[in-house]
Amino acid sequence: MRRRDLRRFAQVLRQEAECKPVEYWLQQEYPSTYISSFEGNEVQVEISLLEKTDEFIQLGIALSDSGWICQFVPVGICAVVRTIRESGT
Repeated sequence: MRRRDLRRFAQVLRQEAECKPVEYWLQQEYPSTYISSFEGNEVQVEISLLEKTDEFIQLGIALSDSGWICQFVPVGICAVVRTIRESGT
């Protein structure tokens, strides 16, 4: 799997994470790891809680397809989940 495909999957996971309420994320145990499927490929996903404030939590999302380069440098992205949603979102 190409890194650009993993980056696209990371974007999808970030959007999904930011849509879930902060209460969901506060109930999780970290780091959380699981295997997911994207475009027919198995991808290892690890989610870590990076920061927790009164206004938001920040999650780190790392992806690896078990390829050689991903063993050393996984694809990563951050998600920010606000505790208070702005009106209209």
